[in-house]
Amino acid sequence: MFIVAMDFDNTIFEGSTHEETGVLRKDVVAKIREVIDHPDCEIALWTCRSGEKLEKAKRMLDDLNLKFDSYNESTPSIQKEIDDGTWEEGRKIFAHLYVDDRSPNSIDVFLKMKVDETAKNFV
Repeated sequence: MFIVAMDFDNTIFEGSTHEETGVLRKDVVAKIREVIDHPDCEIALWTCRSGEKLEKAKRMLDDLNLKFDSYNESTPSIQKEIDDGTWEEGRKIFAHLYVDDRSPNSIDVFLKMKVDETAKNFV
């Protein structure tokens, strides 16, 4: 299973803040769809947003028909390992790739990644 942790502000929506929406990054959304559609991938929304601001982000993603596997928590495959004791739970969610505007080049790496080949290497 290949897991992506995806930031929201300035990653999915360019120029967005907790108060302003910003402009949708269609290239990022297209790649998110590839990850969501691949059976050997999971994607978590990984954002500083919480409470109502997190709920607003979820609604915005729902409006785009983007259903993430988890929101600010481990994805189902990792949660299963936590539940059965093979993985220790921590504050940081687990991912193979963290995509965030504050991480140099992570958006470019995400956009260039070949989802099928990447997933095969982690299955």
